[in-house]
Amino acid sequence: MYPLVGFVCKPRREVGKVLKKGRPSDLKIGILTPMPYEAAVSSLFMQLAYYYLNSLENIVAFRYVYDGEEDVVEALDACLNPKNLDALLISASFELDYPYIARILAGLGILPRKDTARPIVVVGGLSPTSNPLPLSKIADVVVIGEAEPILDKLIDLLGYSNPLSKMREEENLMTFPPEGLKRKALVRDLDNAFFPITQTHPLDEEPAYGHGLRIEISRGCRRFCAFCLEGHVSAPFRYRSLSRVEDIISKGLKLILLKRVIFYSLSFFDVPYAETLLEKLVSEGVEFSVPSLRPDYLTEKRVELIARGGQRTLTIAPEILIPEISCPIGKCFDIESLKELLIHSALAGFRHVKLYLMTGFPKEDVEVSVNAIGKLIQEVLKAGVRIPPNFLRLSVNLLVPKPWTPFQYLPPQHVKQKEGNLRLFQKSLGGKCVEVETHSADWLFAQALIGLGDARISNLVVELGVRGVTLGNLKRLIRELKIDELRYVKEGWEEPPWMKYLDLGINPKYLETRYRILVSNTN
Repeated sequence: MYPLVGFVCKPRREVGKVLKKGRPSDLKIGILTPMPYEAAVSSLFMQLAYYYLNSLENIVAFRYVYDGEEDVVEALDACLNPKNLDALLISASFELDYPYIARILAGLGILPRKDTARPIVVVGGLSPTSNPLPLSKIADVVVIGEAEPILDKLIDLLGYSNPLSKMREEENLMTFPPEGLKRKALVRDLDNAFFPITQTHPLDEEPAYGHGLRIEISRGCRRFCAFCLEGHVSAPFRYRSLSRVEDIISKGLKLILLKRVIFYSLSFFDVPYAETLLEKLVSEGVEFSVPSLRPDYLTEKRVELIARGGQRTLTIAPEILIPEISCPIGKCFDIESLKELLIHSALAGFRHVKLYLMTGFPKEDVEVSVNAIGKLIQEVLKAGVRIPPNFLRLSVNLLVPKPWTPFQYLPPQHVKQKEGNLRLFQKSLGGKCVEVETHSADWLFAQALIGLGDARISNLVVELGVRGVTLGNLKRLIRELKIDELRYVKEGWEEPPWMKYLDLGINPKYLETRYRILVSNTN
């Protein structure tokens, strides 16, 4: 018998908490974010679902988070065990969330699933949308696409005596075993979509991105970088109008009595008014935080503007400094300009610049990659300006193939084969002004294994969750379940199984053709 996750009631002192008791006849909906409170409170889905559902008659929504260190599910509102709910909505951003979800559900007595059992377990997010099959032993329903168009539909269907039979008929909801072709739910006009201007803000804990008003300024991306799941799955690129964003900021800041805005965007400076908006916020004394940025979208003016907005770490995502690779994958930029931006960032007062780097591309020479970033670092350090300690923070990741991207045809084993790349980055770079962070190749391999898996991989997900999400258990389960014998692990997919069940608006011929170009042209 494996130790099971615990359940505790742990309400926080918060601004913006919904006080709604409801009636015994009301539908009780849980919103579970499988991460610690400090990170979960920054989840826009949790904020959106919490306020929208509680605004409806005959619905009461409750929030739950998961503390991995203590191995407990925490109820933030009423002390109601999730197994007593009508439905549990779970947001999963990444493939490695799945084992934790399985662990939580098993510990609460919600796994294994039964067709007529409540709560109905509904999972959504970017990874589930891209490939729901690994969730077949965990979820009753997977939402394909975006939340806003689906919430009302889910509530209506939960009113039926057998909601799952109705959900099987919906084109944006996948049940198991899959039936028919499912299409992506999409918000066409962000201005008219519900947005939670009122938000919960903790009084005693520091949220992941700090305190401030959280606002999604855009969704999707114009660039379609070959490795990027979000850029492909969340297409097309859309943004809220300047007037709508200004209205949200004006009203939202009054509610929280703070003067700081946290922007959510995959491609911030693709929003045509982004620079103008930042200038206005600076003039009004409002601080802000912007997400990671493309190097080709940054200018010295924008660097200074972000610094004046109070941000102390500038995050740039060049991925790789080899033009023969960076341009075909969608990250074409001038390395000399990047060097000048890094120098200017130090002059502008940034304490740190974080660079997101990626290695493991087909036909990449890792020594050339390491030498290129090493040369850039040396030129910055010799520029004659004061560089603070640990000014450059390199976050080095392996290429992890994702569904609905051109690299989906690579096998998960490709990740393991590139493990030495990370060691070379660690060994060759670093110093007084440079900090190098790499991620575990084993967990990146697990990410690919799950993300590119079919329904068979769901057994691994559940067992890993129940036994405990550790590398030791992962390796044992790969042996016990003979995962290495699954053909896709070493050879990849010729016809990825998720594409048989999903229409996300992406032409399969584009994926195949671009993959062939990337594999043949990257040197």
